[in-house]
Amino acid sequence: MQEQSEPELQAQEEEQQPKKQVNGGDGIDQDDAGVEPAEPPSAEEHAALQEELLQAVAERDKYHRAAADHQNARKRAEQERDAANKYGVTRLARDLLPTYDNLKAALANIREADSGVPEKLTEGIELTQRELLRTLNAHSVTIISPQCGDPFDPNLHDASFYAASQDMEAGRILQVMADGFKIHERLLRPAIVGVSSGTVTDVEVETDAE
Repeated sequence: MQEQSEPELQAQEEEQQPKKQVNGGDGIDQDDAGVEPAEPPSAEEHAALQEELLQAVAERDKYHRAAADHQNARKRAEQERDAANKYGVTRLARDLLPTYDNLKAALANIREADSGVPEKLTEGIELTQRELLRTLNAHSVTIISPQCGDPFDPNLHDASFYAASQDMEAGRILQVMADGFKIHERLLRPAIVGVSSGTVTDVEVETDAE
């Protein structure tokens, strides 16, 4: 068999390769020549697509609002539950305060009498008062017990009267008529006090100035 030259082999390989027929000289394959370009959507189709998009956006916003409302409702329920746990005994505690006042007044009267009162009675009243305070403290009810000479605090004290004092500067507590109470950080009842309006000398100076 006669050996073929290299140019003959190359020509033979080119003949064996599949040939693409082209349409004219524009370089477009005949396989793609029959594909027509996609037409743009009509006005009706465009309007329908836009309407679907608006509905999807509205549904998304509706879902987000519903989720936010649910979250807010859950937070309010938690806050109300916490408030009920913290302040649920407020009415009962307030109703017990006169009992404390009566026990304290009874002990003050016994001390003033200084005799004739059985010791066991005094001990019983003191024990009842301590037990009442212990019960109140168990429910986070704490006493506000100011002393004479303490600064007057309008957030904790209620001034029953103002009066000049021999040695108490203005704004100081002269007398304590009733203790106050708090439940957690909330004021249950302010302490009832008398407040100094200044020393007698200061009051006289102010009067002369007028």
